[in-house]
Amino acid sequence: MMKFLPIVPILLLISFAGSVLAETDSACVRNAGGAVITAAHDTNMVTDVNGNNGLACKEAPDFYRIKFYRFGMCKSNPLLNAINDFSNCSYLVDSDAGVSHVLSYPSTAVLDTNSAIAPGTYSHLLLILNNGLEQMHTETFSRTMTGTTGTGTTCWTVNKKTTYGGNTLAGTVAPDISDRNTLAMECGATAAAAYTTEIFDTMGCGSPPCFNASSISAQAHVELLTSDNVTIATTAVNAVRIAVVMPLAKTILADSTFDIGFKVVGSTSVDLAHASGTTYVKKVGADPFQVTLTVK
Repeated sequence: MMKFLPIVPILLLISFAGSVLAETDSACVRNAGGAVITAAHDTNMVTDVNGNNGLACKEAPDFYRIKFYRFGMCKSNPLLNAINDFSNCSYLVDSDAGVSHVLSYPSTAVLDTNSAIAPGTYSHLLLILNNGLEQMHTETFSRTMTGTTGTGTTCWTVNKKTTYGGNTLAGTVAPDISDRNTLAMECGATAAAAYTTEIFDTMGCGSPPCFNASSISAQAHVELLTSDNVTIATTAVNAVRIAVVMPLAKTILADSTFDIGFKVVGSTSVDLAHASGTTYVKKVGADPFQVTLTVK
């Protein structure tokens, strides 16, 4: 008899205390025309479907692009010691160049795998990603919003890079409504969306900007790596990968097959601000996405 063993882990990107706007927990409240209801308020501009107020609510991005370097399973936690050891891991994706994958709700897309997990008993799921998570998104609001150069009720992402933890990195901007050139969204009559990138430059620490390479919880061990996909990053500058390890006990057989699924509902937040009678869109935040691995 064929056995289906569904595993549903969550990719956790740890919240950075003090660096993010007040976010609500679920989808935005919209009017009959589908626009996000937006108020002229410096702290409670939007409301989610659960009645929470804040400066951002969660939606499914139009497109969420991720670059995978490793996607596989390990016989022990490879991040457990001071020096990472991936020698007991086996992969479905094993690429130093990286494999780009675009998520778009409700569409489906097959992750390009280039390897096979060897038969054996494994205890952990491993993902190594580029730490720059890309989103392309267009949003409509109930009131006129201000973007990089224009204004309008429709706003969209532009080709800019921001950092999650507030560190200054080459080629990035720090969105600040006092300088519209730093905003990572535009508004106007006709959308021309492009991919914008949020770089996870830290896994959480004190007041930003600061740096911490690791975050460990019962659900996941998350670590920032350098470009060799192995070495633990020592600064926000050389942190260019995210390694995520989650407990997953499974015996893989020679004839095992895999289904990989992703879910991005609630994986984007449009960060807003209000000052002196003007409402602004600052950027989109790349929130966690869900990975589903089914072993047959």
